[in-house]
Amino acid sequence: MSFEEFVLTFPTSTVEYQLLRSMENFVGSQLFVVLVAFLKTVSFVISGFLLVLIVYFYIKTNVFGEKIKSIKAVVFSKPTGLKKKLVAEFHDVKVKLGNNKNEDDRQAVIKADSCLIEALNAIGFKGKGFKEIVSEKSLWSSVSAEKIIKAHEIRNQAVHFSESLTHAEAEEAIASYEKALKDLGCL
Repeated sequence: MSFEEFVLTFPTSTVEYQLLRSMENFVGSQLFVVLVAFLKTVSFVISGFLLVLIVYFYIKTNVFGEKIKSIKAVVFSKPTGLKKKLVAEFHDVKVKLGNNKNEDDRQAVIKADSCLIEALNAIGFKGKGFKEIVSEKSLWSSVSAEKIIKAHEIRNQAVHFSESLTHAEAEEAIASYEKALKDLGCL
């Protein structure tokens, strides 16, 4: 049934008929076209505002924060002089570890730890505790935060109880530090 047929079914004296005629005239008028265009514009602006609000809240709640930190670390990477220095220092660490002597193992673990701390400071993680920094999961892809923390504990053991450090523990710690430095792009 068309609109005209529908309208014709109403008696001409009823209020409904008059309302339908006025609605038909309004829908066909220029005012209706302007109103629809206005409503489209307003809904587009409101949708844009809500989209911006959603992005704002995502950023404020740090949903993307972890990923952004790792991107910043790559984009604003360390100066090449620091990278060369860390590569040279870590080469010395590997040489000391290869000597298979208790004192050299101890020095190698301590030096590897200081290389990691220096690299973390260079990318902006100054002033935080070691465990807090290492817990940033977005920094590590080939090593877990737990392994780095364990390597740091082995380093503390090497500093305070040098006799109790085994060569296997030193190798494990150096391997974790090496993976961590590679994840940071320093090796």
